[in-house]
Amino acid sequence: MKTTFLLLLSLAAAPLINASEQESCADGAATQSDLSSCASSDYQQADAELNRVYQAVRDAYSDDGLFLEKLKQSQRAWITLRDADLALEYPHMDEPDYYGSVMPMCIADYQASLTWQRVDYLKRWLEGTQEGDVCSGSLMTEPELLEQREPKQ
Repeated sequence: MKTTFLLLLSLAAAPLINASEQESCADGAATQSDLSSCASSDYQQADAELNRVYQAVRDAYSDDGLFLEKLKQSQRAWITLRDADLALEYPHMDEPDYYGSVMPMCIADYQASLTWQRVDYLKRWLEGTQEGDVCSGSLMTEPELLEQREPKQ
């Protein structure tokens, strides 16, 4: 139970930690290159958190093979959508001078934003739902999640 609480606490705090790190990085940025580097770092943090949450969901639902297959399909589809949304946001990104020197920063910012949205979406499977939610689908209730995380004997 203590481990579950710490996991949920760390999941809730990750975006807050990321936001403060990004502000301090951007505050010290003196050049466009520095700003682009900060944005790239934020995207890398978002991507690392997405991978961590995705794996935690896989672990929590490891007994449900069909769920795991659907999760994999959903993640692959999301990656395709993310890339298509990026291309829609910046349709001329293959033209080097079209958007100017801010382009790497803008792309990384947009990728980070989309990735943090996906992280928040996937966390639903780690936070659980209230008992009696008849439309919860594959979301376990909070007690079911706690039971799933208890060591099996």
